[in-house]
Amino acid sequence: MENNEKTTSHIANDLLKAKRAETKAKEKRAALEETLFEMLKSEIPDDKKSKTINEDNFKIIVTHGKESYRLNQAKYIAVRNSIDASIRPEKIKFDLDQEGYMWLKKNKPEIFELVSDCVSMSVGKPTVKVEKI
Repeated sequence: MENNEKTTSHIANDLLKAKRAETKAKEKRAALEETLFEMLKSEIPDDKKSKTINEDNFKIIVTHGKESYRLNQAKYIAVRNSIDASIRPEKIKFDLDQEGYMWLKKNKPEIFELVSDCVSMSVGKPTVKVEKI
């Protein structure tokens, strides 16, 4: 190895340092965003979710947090049939059962072939996890 090449240990150590710096930067950014929001939230009109403010050389968009609702599936299933189907507040999403899909490939190739036209595959980003031991 040449003198200018780093060892795996050096690179792993640099990665851990970079992750710590990134965490600190994210925490600082979040604190600054919170400070700006607290300073400017009173400028958002009551009937709006956000306000654009042009100040000095900055365009600042202040937005109230988005309301988010989650469905307790077990409780909902218990009451679902008592609600007319035309007004049920639900979206039904089909997800691929990957284990079942692979089972079809092995055991029912004709059905697999039919379903495979409806399935796309992508490869995820490779990952590296480093921990100091």
